[in-house]
Amino acid sequence: MNIKYSLKRSKKRKKTISLQIVGNSDIMVYAPYFTPVAEINRFVEEKRNWIDRILLNQARQPAQQKEKTYETGEEFYYLGRSYSLETGFDPLENTGVFLRFDRFVLNCPDNGEMKKYYFASWYQKKAREYIPVRVEYFSRELNLQPRSIRITSARSRWGSCSEDNSLAFSFRLMM
Repeated sequence: MNIKYSLKRSKKRKKTISLQIVGNSDIMVYAPYFTPVAEINRFVEEKRNWIDRILLNQARQPAQQKEKTYETGEEFYYLGRSYSLETGFDPLENTGVFLRFDRFVLNCPDNGEMKKYYFASWYQKKAREYIPVRVEYFSRELNLQPRSIRITSARSRWGSCSEDNSLAFSFRLMM
């Protein structure tokens, strides 16, 4: 049975064919401009088990995760573990997000955008502290040296490596 997909060809892409599931079930294939359709179809067919597994997992998940409100009692993740949030505002204390024992503490005025900003900043700071240490460990293990490490706010890609060995990681890995 053939898998339906959308194809985007690129003259910049030289060798690799890649596949992405967009939204709930749309399959997007990216290929070099002159790649024969038969080769692209073969690639998609080879990825059938992976596609089926991803689509099945998506179908099992709730339709849409609800937007965070940053209110007391809400759950947030850090390094795969869930922590409850406690909110409040004490002008005599430092503003921002703090991880205290078994909960997050958010000290800032009751402003949704500000709360979101403080959380994103906190996760970015933690990523800048944690990820380079892990990269250093694996650099020694694999005897590879990255040129640079960047922390990004990418939503759809956890990380990437460029041709010159520059690494980029999303701060969302910390969640």
